[in-house]
Amino acid sequence: MADMTKYVPDCPFCGRKIERPVLRRMDFGQADSGNCECGAVYVCDPTGRNEGEAYCDAMVLAKGDWEIGALAPGVDYDVSTMDYDMKSHIRIYNRSSVVHAGRLIFVRMKTQQSSAESSPGGELSGKGAGKGMTKKELLDLLDAAKFDEIGRRSIEDKNVMKFLIAASYDKEDIRTWRAIEAMGSVAKCARVDVVRETTRKLLWSMTDESGGIGWSAPEMLGEIVRANPAEYRDLIPLVWNCRDEDLFRPGAAWGLYRAAQADRMAVAAVVTELDELADDPNPVVRGYGLLLGAEISHPDFTKHAARLAQDEAEIPLYVDGKLGRAKIRELVENINNKLS
Repeated sequence: MADMTKYVPDCPFCGRKIERPVLRRMDFGQADSGNCECGAVYVCDPTGRNEGEAYCDAMVLAKGDWEIGALAPGVDYDVSTMDYDMKSHIRIYNRSSVVHAGRLIFVRMKTQQSSAESSPGGELSGKGAGKGMTKKELLDLLDAAKFDEIGRRSIEDKNVMKFLIAASYDKEDIRTWRAIEAMGSVAKCARVDVVRETTRKLLWSMTDESGGIGWSAPEMLGEIVRANPAEYRDLIPLVWNCRDEDLFRPGAAWGLYRAAQADRMAVAAVVTELDELADDPNPVVRGYGLLLGAEISHPDFTKHAARLAQDEAEIPLYVDGKLGRAKIRELVENINNKLS
């Protein structure tokens, strides 16, 4: 009997069978994507673990530029997802029956044709960013770690914040971490109402409604608090609540670690329990939780440090504009040396 749990995927908007996604270059990287005749764009997340990134890529390809921050699902575009195995090009109906299942994210704009119909091959034309800073200029400034200049440019150009968010999806890329830090420089310079609008978008980007595309939202919110705690400390409990989701837990710990450098007492008042971070199976959570506990002088820090003193797991560590790696036990040693 045929296996009825697997079928060739079709477009959820028009029902046409779709072709296997192909690798396509974009301004900020590359994506496995394709186009349907109805104008929909689809992007594959082969592992099923980076759906937020694939969602963003699909939106950018569908719209034709990076101006996606103000778009609302159901109003400006339609979105649909399905479980999918790219190797065999089949839709997965019973995810539990397979080991490798990725995701296909479909986006079709309501207000305009997709970029697949308006530009050959679906390549981004780079148009639509409006006047002001271009994506290339931002990348050049990030590469040069010119955070003050990025902050200054943001005073008259809201695109800066959108570009920073778009550049912050790959935690293995130094540009991501510099984009996160640069958001703090923006918070120092831009008008409060503009920054508040950005914080609302960052918070929304972590909701189910958005598809969970806010991969660096907690870290960026932490940088905003760090830049001006008197104005934005109300965000601290919201960042801490991000730990409830596995995807955002490392960012919540890191964001509050950074925020605590400017307002230790406000962060300490919210972060009352650290056991869940110290015991987390994700080493990045354990490491960043350790840094957070030390920064706020948490009463359980000594106990947690002793528990992690032999932890050989290695995690990414961003310091002074540079991205490196460190073992958790090394972090414990460094912190204890500073405290002694």
